[in-house]
Amino acid sequence: MKNIIKLIGIALATIIIGFSFTACDGGDNDKDNDTDGKGSSAINGRWLMTSGGERWGPDDEEIILIFTNGNFTSLYNGDEWTKGKYSISGSNITMAITHYKLKLISKNLPDRWYNEQQTKTAINGSDFYFESQSGTYTLTGNTLEITLIDNDDGDEETATFTRQ
Repeated sequence: MKNIIKLIGIALATIIIGFSFTACDGGDNDKDNDTDGKGSSAINGRWLMTSGGERWGPDDEEIILIFTNGNFTSLYNGDEWTKGKYSISGSNITMAITHYKLKLISKNLPDRWYNEQQTKTAINGSDFYFESQSGTYTLTGNTLEITLIDNDDGDEETATFTRQ
């Protein structure tokens, strides 16, 4: 269970990182370049994962990222799963999960957002993923490819997303 939680957390972080990278596509339009560290409106909206490796989660599971001006929420099979913050600098992004909804792990827990300390308490110290992530991306039309570099082992894995 810990591995699944970590994989989902990493996948969502990676997705978020990738979407944030889409904010800077090398264009001259000011809205495509982050200057205030709060993210870019170019990636605002809903992004559906269409393919990815095991780090991102099973291909038969629906993972959606919703970006709004430096904040994100992820959905796992239609249910809210994580939320956090992201920032963009050039073509680099940093993303950090700040909260989890734990009803996906235990139906006995209230349906609310849990910060890091509340998560550890509610799940008896389980190892949820709150570490910041960074990565690279490419954006072509409504297709986003994100390559995430795992902080623990340095492995890279790419996922593809489509703007909804």
